[in-house]
Amino acid sequence: MFYRNSTLVKTIISILAIGSILLYIFLNSRVFIKGPQISISFPVNGQLIEEKLIYLTGQTINSDFITVNERVITIDPKGYFEVPYLMIDGKNVIEFKVRDRFNRQVTKKIEVVYNESEDFLRKIEDITNSEFILTEENEAEADLDEVFGSDTVDNDTSSSTANEF
Repeated sequence: MFYRNSTLVKTIISILAIGSILLYIFLNSRVFIKGPQISISFPVNGQLIEEKLIYLTGQTINSDFITVNERVITIDPKGYFEVPYLMIDGKNVIEFKVRDRFNRQVTKKIEVVYNESEDFLRKIEDITNSEFILTEENEAEADLDEVFGSDTVDNDTSSSTANEF
């Protein structure tokens, strides 16, 4: 009787061990079957961009190698990336290529639009709103300079600001 019970226990343990191994193989092969994947958080395809310098952000899964417009970039251990990208005026096509260790590759292209003139006008508007607002104190100083004259060198901020653009 004891012999029959030990054989039954051994059989049950063997079935559980084989089942666990098969489940492990199935779950890990699912990742292999899917291949490399990429998810781009910013920018979104078709988005109108207002800044000249943006940061491309996203995440890759099952990848060992990623390029953005043929430039190799690094990813962190969890697959996240953040890459600076300088926009050109008009339509920008950004191509992401992701490759896994088995040399399988996925390519994703997004198109975004940057209008340089809007960025320039917004910067001019920001400057005019912040630097060139005359306060009562500035007006009083200007009136005193007119009456008494100014012996100091006047730094014209408007000409230096205009040269920045």
